[in-house]
Amino acid sequence: MSDFRRRIPRSRKEVCRRVFRSRLLVFCASKKTEKQYLQELKSETKNMTVSIKVVAEPGDPLSVVRAARKYWKANVDDFDACWVVTDVDDFDLTAARQEARQAGIGLAVSDPCFEYWLLLHFRSHDSHLSSYKSVERLLAKHVPGYDKSDLDFSPFKGGVADAVERARKRWDECEGLADRNPSTRMHEIVSEMLA
Repeated sequence: MSDFRRRIPRSRKEVCRRVFRSRLLVFCASKKTEKQYLQELKSETKNMTVSIKVVAEPGDPLSVVRAARKYWKANVDDFDACWVVTDVDDFDLTAARQEARQAGIGLAVSDPCFEYWLLLHFRSHDSHLSSYKSVERLLAKHVPGYDKSDLDFSPFKGGVADAVERARKRWDECEGLADRNPSTRMHEIVSEMLA
């Protein structure tokens, strides 16, 4: 047996690093929906090899990236990756993308909104979506009474793997396009959580 295998961990932090394959920090640009979804998904998957801290930081994408960058820099040893989850809405994402790239932060943008990711749990959709309302109408066909302020995860849990595949396929189709509506990068975070 090698010395590495015999070695006894010196600290609790060292034990945690050996147990977790991935330690994610996720900042959400909304108050509730995205945070609730990620926390419920973590609870449902019971994947003990992934640690995730989800922070609600309502605001425009650039200010959320800056808050994530500051937090991550202060706690760099506690996380392997940092993500910001945001919608396009009416924001210009140029500065947020640039700052996220410089900081090594993943930017999981949903265009036009996070509800597009939720819709992908039930079906593919590749044609332009003008606003949150247009996505909400489509989502309501699958989740009557959908309420973004109090997300019920149960209708979505059976479609997570399908949503990952649909989002990945759509993201690949949008490669190199200036207009990526509709699309989302949520599949990257969720894939990490399910690994």
